Amino acid sequence: MGKVTKADREKMVVKDAEATAPDSPSFNDEVLTFFRKELDIDIIAEYRRLKRVGKIPADKLTDRMELIGFLNTAAEEVRATNLIYLKARTVREHFRIDFDRTMRDLNRRATEKVSAWLETSGTKKQITIDMVKQEIASDPELSQEYTALVSRQEELRTIRDDCALLLKEWADRKWTLRAQADLVKAEREVKLPSREES
Repeated sequence: MGKVTKADREKMVVKDAEATAPDSPSFNDEVLTFFRKELDIDIIAEYRRLKRVGKIPADKLTDRMELIGFLNTAAEEVRATNLIYLKARTVREHFRIDFDRTMRDLNRRATEKVSAWLETSGTKKQITIDMVKQEIASDPELSQEYTALVSRQEELRTIRDDCALLLKEWADRKWTLRAQADLVKAEREVKLPSREES
């Protein structure tokens, strides 16, 4: 059997994912219940714990056993930060539904106000998107609701992006530790003389 390439591994992962897709009979409610429990974490406590990407004392950087311990910890923390990121992303995706629903309501109310204004002024004009946007911006009540909605959207985007950055920092830490452990191992390898050198 030939060497398995990265592309082959990616194809296998995709095939496995398709086999356990939510529509698949093997991905039943029992499995979903299991994963809901497994992925249920205290986001605030975990984030506070993980936001300080592990600092390693300089004297430990040449101790391979210490590095392996730090590497194992980093691997666990990468998983924990991934869960935080996934939860933050899910919350933002759910908010997008609320955002669309609220915007539809704001547009409807702004359209009604523009329509009422056109009727009272006796103007015969077609209501345009720009007129609706101007009404949302100028009406104190609609403007306040819109500003709060956009602020919430940006806040959730920032949280999601921050969690993605935290995940990247822990993944980078894991990679750096592995590289350092390999360096220490290479430095300490004892070269045995070959038969020709003896």
